[in-house]
Amino acid sequence: DDYRAALRQRDAGCLAVETGEKQLEVLLAVRKTCQEEAERVQRDATRQLSGLVDRCLKAVFGEDALGFRIDVVQKRGKTEAVLCFVDADGEVMDPAEEVGFGMLDVAAFALRLGNLLLSVPRKRKLLLLDEPMRCVNGKENQDRVGELLETLSKELGVQMIIVSDRSWLRIG
Repeated sequence: DDYRAALRQRDAGCLAVETGEKQLEVLLAVRKTCQEEAERVQRDATRQLSGLVDRCLKAVFGEDALGFRIDVVQKRGKTEAVLCFVDADGEVMDPAEEVGFGMLDVAAFALRLGNLLLSVPRKRKLLLLDEPMRCVNGKENQDRVGELLETLSKELGVQMIIVSDRSWLRIG
């Protein structure tokens, strides 16, 4: 009687192991699918953000403006985004040393705008900005900033309220 009970217990254990192995296979497949989808979403978001920042930099500083890219790296088991300004040769520029503060202002504005546009759940398309372009110098650059802000506002349906004492930012 003990022998039969031991056999039933062994059979039940074998069945549980088989079931567990099948469940593990399914879970590993689901994890792989989730990771692939997360990577796709990351690529799309970084491409969209980089494109928006590039567009804004070129609109203000011309075709010779530095480029912008977002490198996604794994550090300590976590995903991090590294924001990079790049020259025409793809060399990374140090924002603190080699990039003008006007370019930093334009890039920061574009990233804020991109964050608003990509947010889930969707938020009201409203940006409240305090002196967003304080370091953009030169009448031509300032005029192009005004045109850019007006164009993006209309094109993307974003309302912008800007606090500034600079008359060239009075738009709309």
